[in-house]
Amino acid sequence: MPPETPCASAGTTPDRKASPHDIIPLVTVTRFAALATILRGEKRWGKYAIEMGKAHQVESECARQEVDMPLCRYYYAGLAHEEFGDIAFSYHPDHEESCQGWANPFDTGGVVLGEIHPFHKTAWPPAQGDRSREACKFIEATMIDRNSWRQEFGIFLNRCYGGDVQPYLNGAPPHRPCAHERSLPHQYPDQDARNTDRRAWTWEIRLECHPPVEKGLLHWSCRSNDQSMIVQQFTDIQGKAATFPEERINALIEVVESWVAPAIDESPCKALQNKLSQWMQT
Repeated sequence: MPPETPCASAGTTPDRKASPHDIIPLVTVTRFAALATILRGEKRWGKYAIEMGKAHQVESECARQEVDMPLCRYYYAGLAHEEFGDIAFSYHPDHEESCQGWANPFDTGGVVLGEIHPFHKTAWPPAQGDRSREACKFIEATMIDRNSWRQEFGIFLNRCYGGDVQPYLNGAPPHRPCAHERSLPHQYPDQDARNTDRRAWTWEIRLECHPPVEKGLLHWSCRSNDQSMIVQQFTDIQGKAATFPEERINALIEVVESWVAPAIDESPCKALQNKLSQWMQT
């Protein structure tokens, strides 16, 4: 019986006829404690985002401001950021199939929590009103439906990078000016020269579904001393055999095989980033 959620093997290469925006992987980052808890959920990662902390602050703050942000799992288009954890996963586009979800062309946490201009908490003019409320309204106004985010991401690459995805994957800021179709009261973060952190122009994708860890998995990375402990979570939990269905255990074999080992002087996120850059160029 084939696995119920077959994953792409580590040797999978992109469709040579596809455009970069059609194949750019989804990336998510977590920490060991969160991953161990998620894997004990057997058939799904769990109801909540796998990031530690900030995701729920964003959802809670926007709910307080009467702006609805559903509980989602957070991903980024092609980029992993080490601030969010030390284990990074990348996924083929089929990971998001049949999911409802949303995208924004920036990190929503950075906007709501005041880490990104023009909503930076140290530079927000009192005359412009409540910063958190304006930030949440801005997120709502710039949300892109999951079914169309890749097409709009392609437009973004053309306008802001001349169609070249590699500078984006390397974390380079967009060529300015970088125009957006929607005219809003506030400037987009990628247009503000004060923003030097790549979260200001990294696209965030939020999925309301809960795909299993192995669905569409391309590569994942963590420190070598954590790798064996994480693999053990796939097959043995606190000395007891895991209760995963047999077909899912077979699928998880590919999870083990798709591990990317970081070099001594680089983070797991950087190791995954290098792998994705090579994968996109294949």
